[in-house]
Amino acid sequence: MVEHPFARFSKAEMERRHRLVRQEMAKRKLDCLIVAGSSARWNEKNANIRYLTEWADRESSVNYLLIPREGEPTLFIWLGIRLFNAKLAASISDVRGAHPHQAEALIDRIQELGMSGGRIGIDGYDRYIFIPHNHFLKLKEGLPKADLQDVTGLVESLRAVKSPEEIHFMEQACALADKACYAVAGSLKPGIKDYEVYAIIEQAILSGGGEAPLLILVGSTRMDQPTLPFPNIYPSGRVINKGDVVLTEISAKYGGYWGQVQKPFALGTPVDRYLNLVRVNKELYKIISENLYPGNTLGKISAVGKRCLNKHKLGRVVCFAHGVGMEAPEEPMIDENSWPMDPDQVIVPGNTFVVEPNPAVKEKTAGMFIGDTFVVTESGPLCLNRFPADLTVV
Repeated sequence: MVEHPFARFSKAEMERRHRLVRQEMAKRKLDCLIVAGSSARWNEKNANIRYLTEWADRESSVNYLLIPREGEPTLFIWLGIRLFNAKLAASISDVRGAHPHQAEALIDRIQELGMSGGRIGIDGYDRYIFIPHNHFLKLKEGLPKADLQDVTGLVESLRAVKSPEEIHFMEQACALADKACYAVAGSLKPGIKDYEVYAIIEQAILSGGGEAPLLILVGSTRMDQPTLPFPNIYPSGRVINKGDVVLTEISAKYGGYWGQVQKPFALGTPVDRYLNLVRVNKELYKIISENLYPGNTLGKISAVGKRCLNKHKLGRVVCFAHGVGMEAPEEPMIDENSWPMDPDQVIVPGNTFVVEPNPAVKEKTAGMFIGDTFVVTESGPLCLNRFPADLTVV
């Protein structure tokens, strides 16, 4: 019996990941790779490190994993007080505390490996963020003969295609998100506050074996005089009453993997405006999800979504769909102007997406939000959620 049964992957799965990384290192002629992580954005920015070690420090400014082309990787964690926890949970054996001299710890280990004059890749913890400036300067100073290369995105690109074991973790997360939806449907009543709905969601997920911190959005508004097209990231103390609609985005995490849903609830009979938004949302949901098949491109999916919105003379608040896995969102985004997408990118089996169309009136006073998590299989898209993709009337 395992005394501390963390959600874990098989040894073969972890070896597969390290093999993929080292194959990519060989292609780029890297002697070693520095993988950066951070507890930023719901601890998602530790995804690359967790992908390779099964450990993610929830309170770190920055962590590092050093992977030589051959031999044992070394994990440097932010706080020494967490060293025991990290050694208990991590799937690699060389785990070291490095606070506050993390860059110096990296330099020392690279010198131990005899690679201080080698070609060293640095994989930042976000596609658009590198590593702290002072750490980079310290690496340049301490490794004057090294060829430091920015290879940010290396590990993230490998995470885009999920293995069967990863899909299983996402199925567990989606089941927790569905559980939260049923909890909300069974608890909504006049007089309840937005933040109480938030608490119901969090309790349902964590009591089922989910992992904090959670990405939860909750917001409510009157259907006859709406003021909210999209749920709030901070729930307010607004009192929900008969005639209101409640919009939610529920992201449950299991073993580092997200399962996400967007489900609305109405207290009482929906008015015509919202019945129309539901019809358009379900139409978008259907055509976008049906287009998630191998060989299709992001640009084609975006185009069908835009045509649908234009036909109904509606706008939107968020993208039609986005990647999901150890981050929510992950790249690629489908039709998000502020997050560029490659329209020619081809979908392949193992890609995972959240289909989350959010049709809204042009004035952005009213919107609908119905969505689910999908995996792309050889035969087409497969929804991982079970709670009805509809407006639930309570």
